[in-house]
Amino acid sequence: MDECLQLKQKYPDVIAGFDLVGAEDTGKPLTDYLAPLLAFKGRVKELGINLPFIFHAGETLDDGGQADGNLYDAILLGTKRIGHGYVCDER
Repeated sequence: MDECLQLKQKYPDVIAGFDLVGAEDTGKPLTDYLAPLLAFKGRVKELGINLPFIFHAGETLDDGGQADGNLYDAILLGTKRIGHGYVCDER
């Protein structure tokens, strides 16, 4: 996250946002990262830069797993984009 902030300041027109990408159904949910994500948002505000979250979320076919809430959590964290989000599909 610190590196992302540094790169955004150095290349403001190149860095569009911050994302966490990985297989959600095998990893941890976004809620496990709330403290560092909220600290990051605070630092972005403090620096006065535009660096939104652009999370990939809902990238799982799992039903009932920990990652099920990631779409909602991404929205609550203010994501400007949701990558893929295929758990939105009707089953």
